Amino acid sequence: MRPALSRFVAACFPSLCHACGEPLTDPGTLRRAPLLCPGCRRRLRRRRASLDLAPGLRLLWPYTESRVLMSLLKGWKYGGRDAPLQEFLVALTARLVAESPPRPWRFQAVPMPLLRRWGRGFNQSELLAAALARRTGGGRPLSLLSRPIWGGRQAGRGRHERRERALGEFRRRRNVPAEGTLILVDDVCTTGATLLACHRALGVERERRVLALVLTRIAPPSLSLDSSNPP
Repeated sequence: MRPALSRFVAACFPSLCHACGEPLTDPGTLRRAPLLCPGCRRRLRRRRASLDLAPGLRLLWPYTESRVLMSLLKGWKYGGRDAPLQEFLVALTARLVAESPPRPWRFQAVPMPLLRRWGRGFNQSELLAAALARRTGGGRPLSLLSRPIWGGRQAGRGRHERRERALGEFRRRRNVPAEGTLILVDDVCTTGATLLACHRALGVERERRVLALVLTRIAPPSLSLDSSNPP
């Protein structure tokens, strides 16, 4: 389709901002529809943040916590609106490249209980890990961990309860490859209980650094990412 015709058709069917839901003044084109309005775009801020969760486990994230980011994540997780995925991948890749850990990069998604995965239709961490592996040449994501079919949810729980529920919930299925950097992938980190439980289940030696890569760190108590608070 020619660019002029593409812009005309897009203008006839205007897009809405994926964060605030307001109509976009710039309709873009059929191939490149804008994701956010100018105001929400300004509030979606990038950063190079990190935190040592435990000896040998370092957390990385590329976004400052904001209502815009939470709206995009909720729309994806609970509404199936995957338009922000490409933007998320760009930010995650940039954060990983800035850290520059030893290659090869081996991605492991945080597993989701099977019943919840069936209900949602996908595991967002698996989608991120697979797309990051393709984007960075990391091969296929690993499948080192398993989780009970009925595993509990962490959203809406306090720090102590999250840690108690996460302990022992993950099981190692295979040994961690000796070469390269293992990268645990999840969407967000709140208390770090899930990532710490995964790290513990993997049984990685303390001398070897494992990275955890998420979109943002939510400092509790803060913005909720629970489906009971829809975007």
